[in-house]
This record gives sequence, structure tokens and C-alpha cells, in this order.
Amino acid sequence: MDEKNRALMEAHQIAAEDEYFAARPQIDCNDRRKVFEAGFQRAWQAALSHRYPDGRLVQSEPFVQTE
Repeated sequence: MDEKNRALMEAHQIAAEDEYFAARPQIDCNDRRKVFEAGFQRAWQAALSHRYPDGRLVQSEPFVQTE
């Protein structure tokens, strides 16, 4: 991940983390924040893995429910 994309991810991570723990002050501690950061970073990487090298989203199959 290049520096620009890393900075973008960190900005979104900080904002999401602050919003999440502001709503849950009773569980706000360093251990929980580290778990949140790890989950956020894995989700970010998973989201990026569904993109073409030029940044366009890879088309996925629509969800089809069978009865």
C-alpha cells in the first residue's frame, strides 16, 4: 500500500474508531481499540482486494435467493 492510500485508510480508521467508542465509553480501552484497528485494517484490505489495479470495483454476481 502506498503512502497516500495508507494515509487515507488511517484517516477513515481514526474517524470510525472515535465514533464507535464515543457511543460505547464503557468498553473504551487500549485493548479494545487495538482489536478494532486490526479488524478495520483487515476489512480495508478485503475491500481493496475486490478492485482492479486501476481502482475500479470488480463486478460481483448479484445475490440470488433460491426458494
